[in-house]
Amino acid sequence: MRHIQCNNPTAAESRWPRNGQMLRTQQREPINHATGYGRIAFAVPTSELKSYQENALNNQYKILTPFVTLDTPGKASVSVVIFADPDGHEICFVGDKEFRELSQFDPSSEKQLDKYIVKDEARKLKH
Repeated sequence: MRHIQCNNPTAAESRWPRNGQMLRTQQREPINHATGYGRIAFAVPTSELKSYQENALNNQYKILTPFVTLDTPGKASVSVVIFADPDGHEICFVGDKEFRELSQFDPSSEKQLDKYIVKDEARKLKH
């Protein structure tokens, strides 16, 4: 990542100059994710995913899901590596081309999301 500017506690960096910047801000208080779902995902060239994983391992970062290609029947298979940030939150790096194919609008997606949120809530109540 190329460091662009730093005005503590905020830093702007760019890894993908054509795709914009990432702004990092130091939080003094814990973030309350409440009922938020999902994870942060960055789409990067698929060919670079293994080097991201290798770099993370060399720097003692925790890898939650090592490089894997996930099959999605009837759709593009997508490759991912999932890291943990220092607070244990998931940060997912996905193959860009395949991720874009999977990110097409799906008119049934809201119903599917609601279905799995209910299922997830029911699972939490059992534990």
